[in-house]
Amino acid sequence: MTKCYGGSVLKTKSLKGKYIFAVILAFVVLILDRATKTAVDLLLQYEGKSVSAIKGILNFTYVKNSGAAFGIMQGQRVLFTVLTLAVFVAVIWYFKKFKPQSMLEFAAAALILAGAAGNLADRLRFGYVRDFIDLAFMDFPVFNVADCAICVGAGLVVLYALLDLRKSEDESAEVESAEDESKDVESAEEGAENE
Repeated sequence: MTKCYGGSVLKTKSLKGKYIFAVILAFVVLILDRATKTAVDLLLQYEGKSVSAIKGILNFTYVKNSGAAFGIMQGQRVLFTVLTLAVFVAVIWYFKKFKPQSMLEFAAAALILAGAAGNLADRLRFGYVRDFIDLAFMDFPVFNVADCAICVGAGLVVLYALLDLRKSEDESAEVESAEDESKDVESAEEGAENE
């Protein structure tokens, strides 16, 4: 039976194919982020303007966010620029050191890097990040496509870690079971020799 772990079923055979997948995913997310932010600039034009996309569920509200995701830590432009660059370095370091094989790892990295790049571009160009997705049915900060990509990417990292941990536990149990069977066989052979 095939197990659906981050390290088995979701592997592709070609490392080059995984990198191509990650680059395409990152490119699509980055283009989507840039396009939606540009559309918001053109359609909403000024901060605070809001239009209902799906009544009672989704509004598009233009917010200039000088903080981090979901509006936390306002006015820390330099700190967030440095942290974003640190994320880029950390992902590159991880890929060089651990040589990941799972598509989950590649997808997570692509989403996190694309989201970080999208928000970094805003921060460097405008001094703030353009947010616009406003969930009308709940009290939640306004966010953007890049924030979504970062959160989904982080979720994939957690999912991969859980699946990898479970896989490691299953492999340990299989090794222990094989060792126990080997000991039983040895004991049976010794018993047969003594008779």
